[in-house]
Formats: sequence, structure tokens, C-alpha cells
Amino acid sequence: MLLVVPHKQGTFDHNRPVTRLSHLIQDMKNEVDEHDLSHLTEILKLHDLSMDLEAGTFENFVTRSKDNFNNRCLHHHVFTTESVIYMIDYVGLKILLVTTHPPHYIIILCQKITYVNKNQEIEVHNSNLRLLDKDASWRKSSCFTLDKKIK
Repeated sequence: MLLVVPHKQGTFDHNRPVTRLSHLIQDMKNEVDEHDLSHLTEILKLHDLSMDLEAGTFENFVTRSKDNFNNRCLHHHVFTTESVIYMIDYVGLKILLVTTHPPHYIIILCQKITYVNKNQEIEVHNSNLRLLDKDASWRKSSCFTLDKKIK
């Protein structure tokens, strides 16, 4: 699978907090879709209109945002490269490549890896933890300064 995800630093969401994995899991379990406006207050407060000229005035942006199901203009969730790695790891995919590209792209290539253990049970083989190291190569080459900061 090839994922192309917007990095918060390069988008109009740069003022918003990164979405936690637990929130993504909860939204998945609740089958949240584009009708959901639970993030609207945060978006209206922190959206950088100077980076979203198509939104027009704040009043136009509010109207457009309230009709998100029809126009798909909001980012419900906000990501850094590290947060996407955690998300992919959670669903059990092996990450083959991590890279970033201006102005706001996180690009990750991953695949499903399974093997059969001695009890004939299928298990996911996961080796993504190395990608969270402070010295991971994607951090050094990322075009986003947020990715270079280690928590």
C-alpha cells in the first residue's frame, strides 16, 4: 500500500495538535465518516486561512466547513511522519519506505507481512520500531523540522 498523507507543518492545519493514535482508533471503531463535525470548533479556531485561499473569508470558510460531507474540505485528523508510522504499525503493516516531499507530503510504502508460527496460527511480523529511533534515516532527510524533533 502506498500512503500519501498531508504533514501538518506544510498545511493550513499547522496550528492544530497532532491527532493521537487512540483518537484514530476510536473513530475507526465508531465508523466516523465525513458527516462528523466534532473537530469543527478546533478547525475554525486554528485553521490558517492565509494558507487556504480557496476558503475565502472566515464567514465563507465557516459555511463551507459546515457542509463538509458534500465538499470534503476539512482535515479531520492532523499528522506528522511519526504519527503516521504509529498508525501503520497499529494496523500491522511492515513499512518499506518513508519519505517526505514539499510542500506537505508524507509518503509511506508498506505491505502486509504474515507468517505461520509453530501452532499454525497466522501472525503479523512487525519491524517498524526501528523507524521511531531518533537516528532513523527518514528523520534526517525529512523536509519538515517537526520530524527532526525527538520527543
